[in-house]
Amino acid sequence: MNIFRWLKNKIVKHRHMIIPMLIVLILPNLVGILIGYEYSNYPFKNADTIIVNHDESATAVALVKMIKENETFNVIKESTENSDVEKYIKEGKAAAGIIIPEDFSYNITHGKEAKIMVFNDGALSSSGSTVRSKISETLGTIKAGYMIKIAEGTFNMAPQTAKYVVSPFGYKTRILGNPTSNIANMMVEGVLLTMCQMLFMGQTAFIREKKRFKNILAKVLVCAFWGFISACITVIVQTRMFNTPYNGSVLAGVLLIALASLGFSFLGMAIRIGAKHGVDDVVSKVSLVSFTMLLSGYTFPVFAMPKFFSYLEYWMPNRHIIIPLRSIGLLGCNLNDIKGDIIWLIAFVCLMFLFMCYKFYLKPVLEQKKKAKKALKSKAETPIEMAGEQ
Repeated sequence: MNIFRWLKNKIVKHRHMIIPMLIVLILPNLVGILIGYEYSNYPFKNADTIIVNHDESATAVALVKMIKENETFNVIKESTENSDVEKYIKEGKAAAGIIIPEDFSYNITHGKEAKIMVFNDGALSSSGSTVRSKISETLGTIKAGYMIKIAEGTFNMAPQTAKYVVSPFGYKTRILGNPTSNIANMMVEGVLLTMCQMLFMGQTAFIREKKRFKNILAKVLVCAFWGFISACITVIVQTRMFNTPYNGSVLAGVLLIALASLGFSFLGMAIRIGAKHGVDDVVSKVSLVSFTMLLSGYTFPVFAMPKFFSYLEYWMPNRHIIIPLRSIGLLGCNLNDIKGDIIWLIAFVCLMFLFMCYKFYLKPVLEQKKKAKKALKSKAETPIEMAGEQ
């Protein structure tokens, strides 16, 4: 009973730390599981598709057959009314719609561009590019086959000769480290680790201790270790449960996460020490720092922004955590490949530690001197004002 009472007293005494630490441990992994299941079926397959065919020729029928046989599509309806495409997509019955015009086969046989219309559900971000690429592959195959038949009939070529003459160059695109073009491999882990970093900083920013540096340092190290455990569990969950690739050095990944958790924990404590207006001041500063993370760690925002932001991105810590960790997982990089980012993060940790020391030791002294100087100035001005009044 004494042990339970002691444990209860400790929990009550340190609840201001325990609750944020539980949030740091649970929230990223809970969100990770939810997002992981959302993206578990990617890359996009078996898209419910409606086909509207206005061309009854053998070529168009062959196209429809190949679309049905392709794993990307799950043809749920064939129609002759264009309005059915919009109806099925709006009602959520289909993710894609394909309209084959009347002149489709005519254009192929007369050397013109054969056009078909492809509609995608805008609410599904990945369906558009996937459907378009698969349609292009299917059309290219059909057109090559048809031209082989033309060559055989018109020029009396042997089938093998016609194949050599007509067949187009083949090409394959392979994305290194992510051969299935799975968007989850690129995005999910980065989002979750950014959340972890914000929580590292947030949990230390709300620690109440402001008097003893030794106690502050101990609590920061505890929070950093707890955040490190949370981030490692997040990566393990994504790797084991949702098959997110991790092909590189485990040591390199662990070192990146450890330095990130330590650096952001020091930053959070520096914010807490420098807060003059209590919790509101802490919240506003943490929110501002968290917002700047959106400028780094993700390729699209930086590529889409003016050139200045690509230089600014280098000085964001997220840039040296998320992207190297993604390279380790997808490309199989080792410690030597990311040593520049490791050195940057070590410098970041040292700088944040010095910043915290400045906030605790030096800034109060400077503020006290400033107040004393202001008081002396005010005291010196008082006799002059009194003499003027007389």
